[in-house]
Amino acid sequence: MEPEILRTARLELSAPRESDVAAIHAECQDAAIQRFTTVPSPYLPADAETFVELTRTWWGEGSEATWAIRLEGRLVGMVGLAKLPSGGPEIGYWVSSSVRGQGLATEAVRAVVDWGFAAERQAGANSLGRSDMWVGGLLRSDDRDPQPWPVL
Repeated sequence: MEPEILRTARLELSAPRESDVAAIHAECQDAAIQRFTTVPSPYLPADAETFVELTRTWWGEGSEATWAIRLEGRLVGMVGLAKLPSGGPEIGYWVSSSVRGQGLATEAVRAVVDWGFAAERQAGANSLGRSDMWVGGLLRSDDRDPQPWPVL
């Protein structure tokens, strides 16, 4: 599978490249990125180099699709779909603290989900067959009182 470039109103999503290594390393020093993602901690320059190399491998074998999130040409995050061959891929992302709160992660994830659904329907399997599914998470501290669905 060849890397695809995705575009949104404000963003370009393209494959990470060697010229991104320094920016990836710098952004992955963020404690929140290290806490809420699977990046190594501490995150070394070699980790960024290895990551960029791995993304090429993943694209080539069709196991994962990973994009650099670019705003006005500047790398501001990563987004990707892992476990593509499973039929139930997982999405992961991080964005730079300098752009958080601007809706860029939402914009990037929507583009990736649209890309993923272009070829990935009814990827969930259960005793009734295959269907589309939604999986969420719940913490002990989360509100567990039933709430009505919001009217859109």
